[in-house]
Amino acid sequence: MFGQRKSMTDQARAKARKASQELNLDALDDLLDDFEAITMERLQSLRDSIRKRTDQLRWDDLRDNAQQEFNRASEQTGRYVRRHPWQAVGLAALVILAITSLKDRS
Repeated sequence: MFGQRKSMTDQARAKARKASQELNLDALDDLLDDFEAITMERLQSLRDSIRKRTDQLRWDDLRDNAQQEFNRASEQTGRYVRRHPWQAVGLAALVILAITSLKDRS
């Protein structure tokens, strides 16, 4: 890709020299078109790389936030179970009872 850009730039320079020597307006117009193509290609490439990087940063941020929330909830649950073991056993029994009664209905 970089070799192609360099080649296009070299071609554009050659056209500029030729146009300046001959004062050919059509050649100068072609030269401007070439520069526009090179510039648009570079801008598109930069935009794509920036978009990919920002998307990656967003996913990284979401993943980190989810991990922190999971760790916080896990720590709080562990503290609650250690402080209130019988309530935790009772709650687990109620959950099991609810699941089995729903399962029996189906």
